[in-house]
Amino acid sequence: MWSSIPRTLTRLPTQRLASLASHRPPTLPFPRSSASAISRALHTTRPSYAKYERFDQRPSFGGSPGPSGGGPTFWQYIKRRMGGDRAVWVYGIGIGGGGIYYVTHLERVPETGRLRFIDVDEAQERELGRQTQLQTLSEYDRALLPPNHPISKRIRKVATRIIESSGLGRVKSSGEMGAIEGTVPTWGGGIDMKDVFFGGGEGGKEVREGKDTEWEVYVIDDKKTKNAFVLPGGKIFVFTGILPISDNDDGLATVLGHEIAHQVARHPAERMSSMKVLFALGLLLESLGLDVGVSRLLLTFMLQLPNSRKNESEADFIGLRLMSRACFDPTESSKMWERMSAAEGGKGLSVDFLSTHPANAKRIKQLENWMPERKTPKYRTMVHQPDNPPVATIESGGPATSPALEERPHDFRYEIIQGYFIQNGPQPKHTNFEDLLKQSFGLIDTSPERWYNLKASIRKLQDQAPEGVYYKVMFLGYNVAEIARHGQGWHNFGAGKYGIDKWEEYWTYLYNDDEITWGPDPELTPLGKSQAQAINRCWAAEAPLGAPIKPDEMTWYVSPFTRTGQTLEESWGALLGRAPEVWEDWREVYGSHTCDKRSTRTILQKRFPSFKFEEGLTEEDELWKEDDRETDAHMQMRAQRAMDRLFGKDGAKETYISVTAHSAILRNLLAVLHHQAYPLATGEMIPVVVKATRLRANS
Repeated sequence: MWSSIPRTLTRLPTQRLASLASHRPPTLPFPRSSASAISRALHTTRPSYAKYERFDQRPSFGGSPGPSGGGPTFWQYIKRRMGGDRAVWVYGIGIGGGGIYYVTHLERVPETGRLRFIDVDEAQERELGRQTQLQTLSEYDRALLPPNHPISKRIRKVATRIIESSGLGRVKSSGEMGAIEGTVPTWGGGIDMKDVFFGGGEGGKEVREGKDTEWEVYVIDDKKTKNAFVLPGGKIFVFTGILPISDNDDGLATVLGHEIAHQVARHPAERMSSMKVLFALGLLLESLGLDVGVSRLLLTFMLQLPNSRKNESEADFIGLRLMSRACFDPTESSKMWERMSAAEGGKGLSVDFLSTHPANAKRIKQLENWMPERKTPKYRTMVHQPDNPPVATIESGGPATSPALEERPHDFRYEIIQGYFIQNGPQPKHTNFEDLLKQSFGLIDTSPERWYNLKASIRKLQDQAPEGVYYKVMFLGYNVAEIARHGQGWHNFGAGKYGIDKWEEYWTYLYNDDEITWGPDPELTPLGKSQAQAINRCWAAEAPLGAPIKPDEMTWYVSPFTRTGQTLEESWGALLGRAPEVWEDWREVYGSHTCDKRSTRTILQKRFPSFKFEEGLTEEDELWKEDDRETDAHMQMRAQRAMDRLFGKDGAKETYISVTAHSAILRNLLAVLHHQAYPLATGEMIPVVVKATRLRANS
């Protein structure tokens, strides 16, 4: 961890740290050995030990020779030291019992699977962290930056990104970061230290950092202290002095990822537990007559320091994973440590044998060795940077069809019949949607009989079509085989708030900010509802002119999302003539973006009781994965499958279809229909006349 953590959590810094931080942390009145067990600084620290005093001066094994000219045998020496055969049995039973206790308290570290000894209650661990938090806040009260300070917001955003991307809980917003009740505690009035080091207390309470943990971020304006630490219970403290070394958000993610990793792995509890083992071994060695100085050296260099370095390396590895999952650049981790080494003026130890932490050079090399794992295609998917999709339909110009469409047999081949709507051609153009609403959604025929003429023309096409050829009118975006894009949702609002680049790079992987919530499955904004209501007014005006919206003419389909369901209800209202069918194939691209995770089937059915949900719609969203994003090629296969279902059920019986869906699936549906790219804003639609030619028997 970092230098200058409150003394309640770490040992005193060595001269190596003195140059980095003049901060003198607060002191709580409990044994230094216990305090050092909770947490330790990121840099090298020199361990301190309690002094053991010997009350007898009997010669140890191998001491002065006896009358026969030599010392006692080992077994004679053991019995002499222990007080006879009975004492030997007592010692043996004690050691055996201790071994059983040790083995039964072994557990594996999350992320790495390392086996380690822990017997500290998690509730007690958090209580220690809570009291240290209160003391730290009391000491630095005047140096704390407000939660809404730009630096606080920046650090909170980085922490939020790391924590929420790994499902470790949620970070409290600036509005939730009120004053913490309580005063600087005394240990007698809070937790009993004997419960921590000798058992007892609440016992086994499951409060591990997880999805229910509420993390808090505190920023201390101290530019001289290059420090950051995390207390049990999710309390994050960052000194502004570390920011120049972190340099950027990726470097800051390295710092925070490392500290959060210590809590994920419960390293403080592991160190507290190891203190008991060291204490017991020290007593055993001393009882056997081993010089106290020698026993201290053995325990320090053979157990304590290696375990500490192992914890630090493990935190580096887990932290690298955490920052990678949050879409930060993992290559910045080694660069951050190079800056740290430079900040220390090259005074860091070149070897780590005497240190609680790996040497900087070794640390950098380890991170670089781990880097290939973070650069694999699996990593690119994990951090939401998939390879370029095989099709790009965002730019205007000819049909863009994925080669994947030709790799599997389909039931139909689709094409667009031009000459009916200005959006389709023969000279297609993108028209402001407000103008389209005034032009019957883009009908080229502007006569009073325009809808009757359209229906007559489509009926003629159907009557003259050879076997296996069908025609439907669809509105992509909104109605007549209507493909309609939903109105503005809160995720759209968020993208507008932060800009599309920052949204795609960062915010879309979160669930909210300090003001709005956009995931999962956001609702329509007030603007989104007004956009849908504008569609409703237009259809109401077109109905007397023969628009095909009667229950025996129009069929409605919708994706299984709240925003599309609300859009359909608002845009049709009383004009909705039959129950809309909910198909999962019409859903938005799934994976990684939190707004694209749907609600459960039960929740959706409660929100839209009049809708007809397809039988195969699962209760939970089993398609959405936080570390995987659906490709355009797969969406086109999904759109093709949905179209095959539409045309495969009774062929031409359903002529006019309304599909209320999302931008990405509609964009790929246009590619399936061999239509030129046509970008749709929220609440817009593109009507199309579709010709389907059967390729094989319906599967």
